Amino acid sequence: QLLAELEQAHAKLADANNQVMESIGYARRIQTSVLPDRAALAGAGIDVAVLWEPLHQVGGDYFWLERLDDLSIVVVADCTGHGVPGAFITLIVATALDRLLHERGLRSPAEILTALDEMVRVQLRQDGRGAESDDGLDCGVCIWDPAARRLSFAGAGLALTSITEAGLTRIRGARHGLGYPRHGSTRFTTEDIILDVAPGDTFYLMTDGLTDQMAPPGAQRRLLGHRGVSDILLRSRDEKLGRQIS
Repeated sequence: QLLAELEQAHAKLADANNQVMESIGYARRIQTSVLPDRAALAGAGIDVAVLWEPLHQVGGDYFWLERLDDLSIVVVADCTGHGVPGAFITLIVATALDRLLHERGLRSPAEILTALDEMVRVQLRQDGRGAESDDGLDCGVCIWDPAARRLSFAGAGLALTSITEAGLTRIRGARHGLGYPRHGSTRFTTEDIILDVAPGDTFYLMTDGLTDQMAPPGAQRRLLGHRGVSDILLRSRDEKLGRQIS
C-alpha cells in the first residue's frame, strides 16, 4: 500500500513538473520573439556578435539591436531576478525602448536611460501610485555614428569594456541601475561618454551572468569576475567576435 501511494505521488509530481516545464518553454518562445534579429546591424559596417543563454530557459538579460537614422543602437540590460520574474521585466524594457526610440526619437544614450528609468518606475508603480516593488535593471546603451567614427555610451550599473591598442579599459557609467526605489527617488541623470573609434577597436557590453561564471579548473579564483573575463578577452582579441563568444 505504501509503495502504491509513493508511486501515485511520484506520478503527480512528474505531471506537475511537466506542466511547469511546458509553460516555461512557451514563455521562452514569447521572450525570444521580442528579441531583435541578431543580424539587424549586418549592413552597418560593424561586426556584432551576441551571446544570450538564459540559465532557466527565460531570464532577465535582454539586448536591443537596431539601425536608425544611419546610427547603430546597441542596448544590453540585466533585469531583476532570474527565470520568469526577470523575463517579465524584459518585456517592460522592450516596450519602453520601442516608444523611446520610435515615438520620442531619442538618440542620446544618457537621455534614453533617463527616460527608461522614468518609464520603468511608472510601470512598476514605484512613483507612489501603489505598492512599490524594489525591482529594476542595470543597463548600457551604445550608439555608433559611422560618419563621425564616434561611439556614444551611457551606463546605469553596467560598464562598457573596450580593447584598443592602448589595452583593455572598463568605462563605467552611473553607479546605480534604473528603478530600484531603495536607491532613492532622486531623478536618474547621467551624461554621454563620447569615444573616438579607430579601426580594430572592440567594445563589449556584458551582464554579471558572464562574470559570475565559474573559473576554469585549476584557477585560483572561484568565479571569473571582471579580471578573469578581461584576461579571456585579451587572449582572444585577435579572433573574430563569433569565436570569442563561442
